[in-house]
Amino acid sequence: MPSKYASMDEYYATLDASQLHTMREIIDFIIAEFPALAVKVAWNKPHIHLNGSYVVGFAAAKKHLMFHPWSVPIFESFLPRLTGYVAGKRTFQIPLGWQMDKTLIRDIVVAQLAEIQG
Repeated sequence: MPSKYASMDEYYATLDASQLHTMREIIDFIIAEFPALAVKVAWNKPHIHLNGSYVVGFAAAKKHLMFHPWSVPIFESFLPRLTGYVAGKRTFQIPLGWQMDKTLIRDIVVAQLAEIQG
């Protein structure tokens, strides 16, 4: 199924100011830290990928963002560090206006890349 958003700008245009700020801050940080990664809309949500392999994905909700590491084993390995967050089976919630935990985000991306690049 093709995405209803042709670009990240189209996706960003659907977000309110708080959602936009939080999502852009995280995505911009990841891309700055890992310049080989790219952002695209897939399944109507933003995803960061490396040569077609998905690293992390996002979804905006009314009061939070969902952060989705693609590998279930990687996600589960980070559960002990996610105390204080609402975590589901494969995602955790980032509150809007979050003071970004750069170490957590960086570590998740590093783990995902290690698995992808095997």
